[in-house]
Amino acid sequence: MLLLGLDGTTISTPLVLAQQETVALETKPETIQLPLAATTPVLIVIHNRTPNSLQQIGLSWYTDANIDIIVNEPVRLENLTTQGDYAWTVLISERKSGERRTGTIQWRIDYNITETTGTATTVPKVAFATLTVTLAQTITIIDPKYWTAR
Repeated sequence: MLLLGLDGTTISTPLVLAQQETVALETKPETIQLPLAATTPVLIVIHNRTPNSLQQIGLSWYTDANIDIIVNEPVRLENLTTQGDYAWTVLISERKSGERRTGTIQWRIDYNITETTGTATTVPKVAFATLTVTLAQTITIIDPKYWTAR
């Protein structure tokens, strides 16, 4: 996971905290190696440790790897209670066409939280997490009938 500082620097940490709140976004595992012609499941987990519930939660992502990302469940949640957790199961596979390319997936959660500092105000916030993706090495097998004796 990466914590993004205000100056654009990154700091490695197991959980990414969103703007001083105790809302964290986590990937399980943090790094995957995609096998050839197979799909790898990953969990994207949001943890709400605030005294307030979260509203209008949305999952989105960006990747620079040549991969397919499938989420077989809604990427939007209406509500996550205080001390609540929610996990999306995401299926990741290498694309069948194009250049083989490793990279990262930048996960983003947008959510609203109601803060009560005098009057109740709904504040939009975000949390981020990073998943590193590598690809299994290809192996070339030569048919023994093409071997030549020396």
